[in-house]
Amino acid sequence: MTRIKLTAQANITPKQTTQIPTAKLDPKGRKIAYQIETYEIDFIDQPDEIRQGHMIEPGHYYAARVQITKNGRAFGATQLTKYLKDSEARDRYIARRTK
Repeated sequence: MTRIKLTAQANITPKQTTQIPTAKLDPKGRKIAYQIETYEIDFIDQPDEIRQGHMIEPGHYYAARVQITKNGRAFGATQLTKYLKDSEARDRYIARRTK
């Protein structure tokens, strides 16, 4: 069986969090918005003897996480962070998720 090479997180920039308001209200009158968390991160090779890490190619990535909020508080399932190879791809991902 081939073992998958794992990577570790390194050189994480400070996370930036912004709110994108919408004009939408839920049936209870709560304001719906999006909370966007972005940062940059490097993934580096792990030694073979380490058996924990991330299944992602080594390199520099632009991270984004989009969470729906109601009245400023996270709502619904916690969303996964998406790692993209360039900032333009990250911007397109955020635009798609916030339509």
